[in-house]
Amino acid sequence: MVYYLVSILFNRIFDEDGNRLPCPMLTENDLSKNIVDSLPALNKFVLIANDTANYDENDSKLTFYQKCLEMTNLGFKEYYVLDDRNISSAREILDGADFILLTGGKCIVQNEFCHKIHLLDILESGNGVCVGVSAGAMNMCETVANFPEELSDLGQPLWLQGIGVCRDIIIPHFDGKNRIYQIPCEDIDVVKDHVLPLSHHRTLLGLPNYSYIKIENGVVSMHGVYYQIHNGDIDQYGE
Repeated sequence: MVYYLVSILFNRIFDEDGNRLPCPMLTENDLSKNIVDSLPALNKFVLIANDTANYDENDSKLTFYQKCLEMTNLGFKEYYVLDDRNISSAREILDGADFILLTGGKCIVQNEFCHKIHLLDILESGNGVCVGVSAGAMNMCETVANFPEELSDLGQPLWLQGIGVCRDIIIPHFDGKNRIYQIPCEDIDVVKDHVLPLSHHRTLLGLPNYSYIKIENGVVSMHGVYYQIHNGDIDQYGE
């Protein structure tokens, strides 16, 4: 299995009514090219939901991602969404998948779901591509920094056990140059109030929107700018 940990996979473009519009996969830092080159075939695409009980939203996301993939000239024969409806068939659905996508959103529900289905065991027996987007990327790590993005998130556990694909603790949407979180969050300064305090006695890896991590055969490669955050200090690497 080849793994990609990204902040975003497709640009966030909205119409005048606030509906997100489908668009091709990002080309920055050769993301689209590398993912396409890693795919063994175009037979099966599986979306692992974020809110695994929100069936209408999950079905809508699957339709959205199918359109985005088709705009990237990736037309799969089969498309599945994996959530609470078919959790008992998780291994069967994921078996032989060419492209597995852990979608973004909130960390905690998807995190519990991944542990229930023993996702890492399933992934290690596969030979396709697994992409984690935003919260999905965070859940692919050994440790998840479950920082809040809105007031309703306060009170959740700050640290979660991830599935263990990556040893780094990922902070997606992190612009270290300007010290901002690249997703608008009302009432919360994510970087100042939460990310920097979480870096005390730990090293976090800040991943801006167009950068990503690739892991293949145990080899980790960074693509684009990234930031190491430790004890409140931010250092930039990459280009």
